[in-house]
Amino acid sequence: MLKKTVTIAAAAALVVAGALIAVGQTGQATACDGKTETASAGSSCTSTTKTASAAKVSSCTGAASASSCSKTAQAQSSCCAKQARTAHYDQVKKAADQIPNRVNSRVVLTGTYTCGACNLGMTDTCQAFLKTADGKLYPMENNSKVKAMKSCGTTKNFEVTARVTKQGGSKYLDVTYYTEI
Repeated sequence: MLKKTVTIAAAAALVVAGALIAVGQTGQATACDGKTETASAGSSCTSTTKTASAAKVSSCTGAASASSCSKTAQAQSSCCAKQARTAHYDQVKKAADQIPNRVNSRVVLTGTYTCGACNLGMTDTCQAFLKTADGKLYPMENNSKVKAMKSCGTTKNFEVTARVTKQGGSKYLDVTYYTEI
């Protein structure tokens, strides 16, 4: 009985939100960037997610509709997380030099640890890079080895043994071993 009530409440909420948007009235919803904005079909997340968010604002009063509200919030956060990952991969692609080796091959490189946001200003969020002597930048996956390299400092040289991996269309170094030179 509770499942039917939740389903009916969710369907009613979507109908109300669709009617609000169709008539021209708007509801307040939290956007991908965390700010409150007006729900509309042309916003940054998909219109379905925005419609569901508007429904969430207008119909989240009972305990039965609370579970449907959390589901729409999760759908919106996954939409926004996907957009953030895509934007991050695009920034890394622009900043990084292409790793010439094939995926899953083992490489040994020498260079300094540098941060894409803090030191280079090329990415919005922190991204570890290995900067070689000839100025090439190679992105590194954030694992325990890279975090230990970061704690050593950005002015020290390292010899890095890594496997080449691919994420979001860009190749990364998955560091398995490093030594300070």
